[in-house]
Amino acid sequence: MDIRTEVIDNFLDKQQFDCLKKKIVFSDLPYELTKKVAGYEGSIINETPHWYWYGIHVLYKENEPASEAFEIVKPLIEKIVQLGYGFGFIRAKVNFYPYTETVYEHGPHIDYDFPNYGAVFSLNTCDGFTRMPDGSKVESVENRIVFFDSSKPHNSSTTSNASGRFNINLNFR
Repeated sequence: MDIRTEVIDNFLDKQQFDCLKKKIVFSDLPYELTKKVAGYEGSIINETPHWYWYGIHVLYKENEPASEAFEIVKPLIEKIVQLGYGFGFIRAKVNFYPYTETVYEHGPHIDYDFPNYGAVFSLNTCDGFTRMPDGSKVESVENRIVFFDSSKPHNSSTTSNASGRFNINLNFR
């Protein structure tokens, strides 16, 4: 499986994007607060930096929807499938990274240890980013999606110019 990095701006049409964003960003969607972001190597929670946490809402896992909110992301998934990427979905989740005074970069991680596509779809524009396996940064720009090999080390960041950084993370074969 040859997986290349591809960035697409204005991925959804404006109406679809605005509807998706409204239903996820600052809505009543419940988030599970995770005490450490993937890639953190510390073993004791007291060693974890104060900014090394995030919120997640799992939409899809283990071959089935994991939340009623999965319906909200259907236009996004349909567009991914139209482009030929979305065969064999593995997981979909919403990520919320908190505001910090400085942008902090999380440690690298892999999503799965077998070849798979990862996609990060940005719901808001901010100074946060995703660092790709080749070391390049893809800035968080609303309605931007980046496809990449998520079996290779990559990482996320916080934001210092927005209330939070919101994205939808997807994995598929």
